[in-house]
Order: sequence, then structure tokens, then C-alpha cells
Amino acid sequence: MRCSKGRWRTRFDTTRLVFAFSFRDVEIDLSALTEEDFTVACRMLDQIEAAMSEQERIAHTWVKHLLRASGRMRDYAQWKLVVYARFCPEFHWVPIPEKAS
Repeated sequence: MRCSKGRWRTRFDTTRLVFAFSFRDVEIDLSALTEEDFTVACRMLDQIEAAMSEQERIAHTWVKHLLRASGRMRDYAQWKLVVYARFCPEFHWVPIPEKAS
């Protein structure tokens, strides 16, 4: 099932299209970025890979799991952006809440 979550501001002058769908019981969020924003996002992911320890990654993922499991979808949507906001403050990170499972 595909679901458009709309157009969201990425930076001051750009937007991204956001979609969500499931495949084999895995929920997937997909953002379509401009080429320039994609380059910024790739740089951010490289910085995350280089700077975050395994323990930080585990802790972040565990908190996401706990929030999702308890049905706190708004908190989950905010928490999953914490790392992105830390490494890419130039993007406008807005939580896109999901429905409780």
C-alpha cells in the first residue's frame, strides 16, 4: 500500500515529497529530494557513519523501538529525527507522525 504524506519543506527554498509504504511487513519512508538536497543528505549520512558509536546507534534504535511499541507515534516521529538534526541542522526536520500499529 502506497501513501503520499505530502510535500514538506527541506530547506528555506526547497521541498521534498514524502511517501510511506509497507513491503513484506517492513514499513518504509521514502523522500524524493532535489539533487542538491540529496548531496547534503549523503554528506549527513557519511558524517553519522563516521561520528556515531555503535552504542549510540543501539541506544537510538532501542528508544525508537520502545516508543513505537508503546504506541507513542508522535514521540517516535520526533525521536527518529534527533540524529539527522544533529548532523544536518540546515534541513528543516519536521516529524511526520505515523499511525499506531
